[in-house]
Amino acid sequence: MMTRMNTYDESREKVIKRSREIQKAAKQAIFALHRDDHKKADKLMGECEKVAGELSETIENEKSLRYVASYRAVRTPRRGHQLLK
Repeated sequence: MMTRMNTYDESREKVIKRSREIQKAAKQAIFALHRDDHKKADKLMGECEKVAGELSETIENEKSLRYVASYRAVRTPRRGHQLLK
């Protein structure tokens, strides 16, 4: 049982940390768009998608982790994609 709890805790910390990375890159992408730097915004949004893809396996293995990540970490990249269009 202790091993299971430690594994869950490690996964939870990974999801929290990586979600922050998504949020930070998405915000930077939005700021880049405000400066009309579409190339940098595309690059940053690509990073968001890459990290989200990496997290999807972790979250798929432990379904309860999908509720750990901040709502903003999911919402902010969507906002960036809206601005890119």
